[in-house]
Amino acid sequence: MDDQSALSGFLPREGRLWLLVAGGLLLAGWIKGINLLILLAFLMMALWVVNLIASFRQMRGIRGRRIPRGPFSPGMPVCGMSNLPIRENPLRRVAV
Repeated sequence: MDDQSALSGFLPREGRLWLLVAGGLLLAGWIKGINLLILLAFLMMALWVVNLIASFRQMRGIRGRRIPRGPFSPGMPVCGMSNLPIRENPLRRVAV
């Protein structure tokens, strides 16, 4: 897996665009001396960080593992299996 696909898997296009817009607002506000633009850029970056922390907290109990299926050749249809166990926290009950 190359670095570009690893980065795009971690940070989706919308997240990169959000940070790009926040960086552009910060740069424009800093060059022009507009404090409200700088404040808006910092607010956007802070919201991105809060979203990042919340998403990692939500996904911390999930572990993924791919189960190997043996040898296969090109052009042959392959059925893959994966195992996604979710650790249960006794302090946190989920009602369905």
